[in-house]
Amino acid sequence: NAAVNGNTICVGEGTYNEDVTINKSIRLSGSGVPNTIINGQDPNAQGVVAITADNVILEGFHIKGIDTNLSQVVVAINGSDSGPVTKPLVQYNKIVSGNGGIALRSVRVQNGIIQNNFLEGDDSPYVATLGGLDGIGSINNSFINNTFIGKVTQNDRQDTGITLDAATPNSLIKRNSFNTIGSLILVATNNSSIVNENNFNSNTTIKVGGTTPLNAENNWWGDLDPSDNVQPGVDFTPFAINPFAQN
Repeated sequence: NAAVNGNTICVGEGTYNEDVTINKSIRLSGSGVPNTIINGQDPNAQGVVAITADNVILEGFHIKGIDTNLSQVVVAINGSDSGPVTKPLVQYNKIVSGNGGIALRSVRVQNGIIQNNFLEGDDSPYVATLGGLDGIGSINNSFINNTFIGKVTQNDRQDTGITLDAATPNSLIKRNSFNTIGSLILVATNNSSIVNENNFNSNTTIKVGGTTPLNAENNWWGDLDPSDNVQPGVDFTPFAINPFAQN
């Protein structure tokens, strides 16, 4: 609460049983995933960690949701009616949903970067999802070098059952590893987006889908016949013949 824009807050080792709202342009740095743990408390909170300011950096935490049937969000990046949140950076975290929850959701976010995280679902409608409301859209967001794990389940909405729903313009989905089970679609995205150099390890029929034509070149598809892993109009050629090394 005492911080001002531009400050870095270093959080020591320990377990913090609370929900956190970051409403200033700060850098919040934990002491690493094994050491600094945030346990969510309120299933009705905007998020276990809710980011509502521009230029926020969130890094070095193990963040846990709680079991709920409300699709609770663990890390929520939320723009408002007055405009989007810009340039959030979420990196080097382990973000784990409770049963039925969502690991990461951003709404009305522009130029965000989600990189080098473990994102885990647990009977989740999505592991991560982007969205825009009332004409204030999400655009130019990147998911780079993340690992997606856990179980994804379609609920009573037809647009669920997707590991990463990045169906907003100009998304970059690169160097991620998709290891979820139960997904209907691993990545759903927009035809202005790029899906390159990912490892699609999950045993899912549709690994990339969305509005077409869509650039999904140079991915490892889990086998040497990607044609049955994409929706019509997705450009999967050329494709990798071996998995990419993951950091």
